[in-house]
Amino acid sequence: MSRLKPLNFNAVILLPIYVVLIFSMSINGWNLLAGSNDIHLQYLNIYNKATIGSYPDYYNLLLTLTAVLQLLVPVLLMYSLLKKEFLKNKASHILSGGF
Repeated sequence: MSRLKPLNFNAVILLPIYVVLIFSMSINGWNLLAGSNDIHLQYLNIYNKATIGSYPDYYNLLLTLTAVLQLLVPVLLMYSLLKKEFLKNKASHILSGGF
């Protein structure tokens, strides 16, 4: 019978930070994938106050790609957390491609 290891204090402190990061990175992706043209227009108008007709036809494709990438980041972050890649004595696989 295996025994559970006690939680590391640093892991407990960092857990809310991880939850907020994963939630905040994925919320925009879900909105963009499930949203209508109104959501897309609100997203685009963060940067530019323009009408929907002045955007090129491929903006839906670009917003969908953005949404998929925004959802991919939390998935990779959760994988890295489960593999404990943030620890200094562990080799990182996903995070090694970062900046």
